[in-house]
Amino acid sequence: MLRSFVSVFRLPAAGLLLLPLLLFLFTPLHAQDEPVKVVISSNKVIIDGKTYYIHVVKPGETLYGISKAYRVSQKEISQENPMIMMGLKTDMALKIPMQPQEPPEDHPPVDADPSRFIYHRIEEKQTIYYLSRSYNVPVDEILENNPGIRMDELPVGQVIRVPKTTFRQPVEDFISQDDGYIYHRVEQKETLYSISRKYDVSIRQIRRANNNLPEGLKYGMVIRIPGTESIAEPPEPVSVPADKLETAMAKDSVSLVEGPEFDPVLCDTTGYRWRRTEVNVAMFLPLYLDQNDERSYIDSSRLNPQGRKIYKTIERDPAWIFPRSYSYLEFYEGAMLAVDYWAKNGLGINLHVYDTERDSIKVQGIIENNGLENTDLIVGPVFTSFPSNFQTVAEYARTRQIPVVSPLSTNSEVLRFNPYVFQVQPSSNVEFAAAARFLADYPRANLILVHEGDSLMNQSIDFFKNNLFYRLSFNDFPEDVVFKEVVYERLHPALDTLNPIAHAMSDALPNKVVVLSSNEAFVSRVTSNMFNLLKEYQITVFGFSSWQRFENIELDHLFGLEVHLFTVNHIDYSQKQVKDFLAGYRKRYRTEPSPHSYAWDGYDILYYFLGSMRKYGKDCYPCLPFHRTSLLHTGFDFKRNGPFDGFENKRIMVVRYTPEMTIEMLPWNGYR
Repeated sequence: MLRSFVSVFRLPAAGLLLLPLLLFLFTPLHAQDEPVKVVISSNKVIIDGKTYYIHVVKPGETLYGISKAYRVSQKEISQENPMIMMGLKTDMALKIPMQPQEPPEDHPPVDADPSRFIYHRIEEKQTIYYLSRSYNVPVDEILENNPGIRMDELPVGQVIRVPKTTFRQPVEDFISQDDGYIYHRVEQKETLYSISRKYDVSIRQIRRANNNLPEGLKYGMVIRIPGTESIAEPPEPVSVPADKLETAMAKDSVSLVEGPEFDPVLCDTTGYRWRRTEVNVAMFLPLYLDQNDERSYIDSSRLNPQGRKIYKTIERDPAWIFPRSYSYLEFYEGAMLAVDYWAKNGLGINLHVYDTERDSIKVQGIIENNGLENTDLIVGPVFTSFPSNFQTVAEYARTRQIPVVSPLSTNSEVLRFNPYVFQVQPSSNVEFAAAARFLADYPRANLILVHEGDSLMNQSIDFFKNNLFYRLSFNDFPEDVVFKEVVYERLHPALDTLNPIAHAMSDALPNKVVVLSSNEAFVSRVTSNMFNLLKEYQITVFGFSSWQRFENIELDHLFGLEVHLFTVNHIDYSQKQVKDFLAGYRKRYRTEPSPHSYAWDGYDILYYFLGSMRKYGKDCYPCLPFHRTSLLHTGFDFKRNGPFDGFENKRIMVVRYTPEMTIEMLPWNGYR
């Protein structure tokens, strides 16, 4: 049998070196008709505190057979015994990690509790995620009840405990009340919102009375409704036509299954009977109030004739502000204008502002000592580098189902596994994906990607190219697409920049050039050289939001190249809303914010989230991804990146510098 198998390969002379390896690999499989039974060794040793069996390989034994007998994976045995990579040989001594003693087949552990656990014996290729899906039990619960097991490697044959899923049993008597609760059996098609309307209580109150409903709302389940007084005839539920309901459900692809339940009726305000709402809002900002209170300082720069320092108290200017707090004070100022607006329009707002000073101990103290349990919305902290104060606050908010806003950071890692986080500033990948969608509408163009060749940008460059090629593949003639990539090394001589760009240009097609860089010096050099080519070629340049903060780039180049920027921010000073904001800001603070001031962000964020509470009520979380309103300098379109993640703003604008020396926002809806 072996001879006929090897002959199929028709090995060339150079390949004859593989023959001994083939003979070695297949000989054990055919050395005998029945597999050799592996006997577990009684010899044990302790190495670095870990117990091992010492197994001496017998003739005919295989790595698979040894692995199965000791219930240790082949990978783990190989890691402990690197020499077997050269082949398993008779009389070889192997170290086999000792596993906890398992019960015989089909018998549960001695301390088995059938009422709480299912006992599962691991089979080949099964993982923790497989068990989690099979038994509908979270991964964390399986790990907690099986100390010592590893997620990435489960020993075949090991018995592990899987917690049983518990279900609420129906209660037949709904008239009795206990500790002020009314019992309600869930009917078909009922939602938390319809139940909350029926009993005139909030969704959050219902969740808190029922242990946050970890399994969701299910037909036949009995839940507790807070309230001891008799309930009058419940109002008729809001009626929404079927076609409008379908439109609301199709409005957005985001699913809120992992967070509070989404009810399309809740987010359609047709016939919604609004009543006055009072909301509690917490805002975490690094205002450095203690440092700002220091109105004098000690100057010791001078010396007396004896060479000793002269200490002199210097009074600060009355208008002095601690430099590190300035930007965040502007955020606070803009936010207060939005708070005033909604307070005048019928929304009761209890705003609590906490000074974080970027101090983790202080933030932890705020959480522990200030009773944030009744907070309806948290804004901040502003810093999100890991680990950070934002993660501390966001985890607190997650366990209490409070929406928390990341106001200024583009770090989307804060969204992972926390469905209550809303990230206002899109990550760079959102801008790159928008650019790919926009450029895919120009298949009959010479598309050129220009970048620095920075290895730190490789992932972003690949992300952009993959998105662009994917979008272009839907065109009628993808083979006609012309794409070129121009790479400048960091040490590339400045005088040589022009030639590679000129060689990539086309005089027969419009040239669409994407400069993927936030380096102002690099962008300035590239745009300057392309500007010099405008007499020969038709060129349009595409950049990103970071360019808006460039200070030394030539404006003539931006307008001449018709630069398009993919950005989340753009201020149109001709808009009435912007004019009203500036008038109110000047009146209150006797100054005016710069175009890049955080005052714009403070106003827009508080205006948006307080407006949603004014529209939908304090339990507005399920409707936030669908809330649309006009803002000063940005737009919000929140979508999830993953089923268990929070929401990232995907709203990207396209701002164009025109040859007429104006800046306009294009009417492009490609962000959806």
